[in-house]
Amino acid sequence: MTSGKAGLLLALLLQTGQPVLYVPGRLVNRMAGAFPGEGKTDAKDARTIAETARMRGDLTPVSSPDEIAADLRILTARREDLMADWVRGVNRLRELLASIFPALERAFDYPPARRWSCSPATAPRPVSGTRARPT
Repeated sequence: MTSGKAGLLLALLLQTGQPVLYVPGRLVNRMAGAFPGEGKTDAKDARTIAETARMRGDLTPVSSPDEIAADLRILTARREDLMADWVRGVNRLRELLASIFPALERAFDYPPARRWSCSPATAPRPVSGTRARPT
C-alpha cells in the first residue's frame, strides 16, 4: 500500500532513511504458493511480502513524492469532491422542482437523454424568450 492508511508509516520510514520497496499484489499472490502454510492470513501475507522483497532485486523503490505534486494531488481531489457535491445538489433540486412543477422541464433547453443528470459542462441554460405561463 502506497497511500491511505499506510501513508503515515511510509512517511516515517522514508524520513528516517529506511529503504521501502513496492511489491505488487499480483506478485504476492503468485509467491504465496512458494511459502509453507495453508489458507490466506495476514501473517502469511506479511511473510510472503518480506521474503519477496528480500529475495528480488528488481522491485521498485518507493520515494517521497515531490511536495508540489502532493499539494496538487490534494487540491485536485478536493475539487473533484466539490464538483461531485455540486452535481448531486443540482440533480436533487431538478428532481424536486420537476416533481412539484413538471412544466418547468419545458422551460429548459437540454436533450431528453440528459434530463435527470447534470455535469458542469452540460449544465442547461433557460431558453431566451421562453417563459412558463400559468395555465
